Amino acid sequence: VVARIITKLVGWAVSIFYDVERRGPGLPEGPVLITANHPNALIDPLVVFQTAGRPSRPLAKAPLFDQLIVGTALRALGGLPVYRKQDDPKLMHLNDRTFDAAIDALHAG
Repeated sequence: VVARIITKLVGWAVSIFYDVERRGPGLPEGPVLITANHPNALIDPLVVFQTAGRPSRPLAKAPLFDQLIVGTALRALGGLPVYRKQDDPKLMHLNDRTFDAAIDALHAG
């Protein structure tokens, strides 16, 4: 329920500032890994998330999970933290857990 509310809010927020047009075929059935280069901070991932057309679990840099609003939203969506060397090299080993969870999510469809 919370994920659906967040998805609706994201869609509303994106539509205020951007005219998003989805082109091409929809995503195939079953597990899909969507990747996008996103130099525009949080906006590009929000657009991808909104246009996916189905529930998604975002991967995001770990420090975002420490922010009150963004972190709360990411956790509610089942987001997974990615630990980057430039943030804290001592935490990189935690990516094993993140990637295992991502693989489990793909297997679950």
